[in-house]
Amino acid sequence: MKRKLLLLSVMVICIAIAAAGTLAFFNGDATAHNVITTGKVAIKVDEYAQYDAADTAKREEFTNNQTGIMPGTTVNKIVVVSGEDGTADAWVRVKFTKSIQLADGKQGEVNLDLIELNIDTSKWELKDGWFYYNAPVKANQEAAPALLSVQFDATMDNTYQGATATVDVLAQAVQCANNGTSAQTASGWPADGTKTG
Repeated sequence: MKRKLLLLSVMVICIAIAAAGTLAFFNGDATAHNVITTGKVAIKVDEYAQYDAADTAKREEFTNNQTGIMPGTTVNKIVVVSGEDGTADAWVRVKFTKSIQLADGKQGEVNLDLIELNIDTSKWELKDGWFYYNAPVKANQEAAPALLSVQFDATMDNTYQGATATVDVLAQAVQCANNGTSAQTASGWPADGTKTG
């Protein structure tokens, strides 16, 4: 009898274990798809011979290869940086590089000080060779012009006849959000002389 009772107990335990293994529970799950897009800092540089901040119809683009420039002449070369198709406000800085290439057959030491850049230093502050704009540049809006004109010194002599002068402009931008209180205190600027993507 003990043996039958033991066998019956083992069978009950086996059935209980098997039944527990086949128990089903109701359950469910859910997901949420969240799209978060980061901001974009993008700038462009435009050059004008005539510039009107309020009326784009009165603007005239600057054309390269201007000829016949004489000593003592001022050339309108107005450089404007704007927040192109970005979505974020940006701190902006610009650097100007002057060069003079003498005409074929001409020799002499080039004096870059004979080319003077008229920069709006009331809105662009010089630090470490860069001019920093003193306000954020908003997406799709313009900063005040940085360069207003280029003056060729009246003391240029025959060494400069037929010479080619160039003024290159490099502009860089970094985000304003959580990045300093001005362009000069901002971090994350690209290495000197490199262009941003």
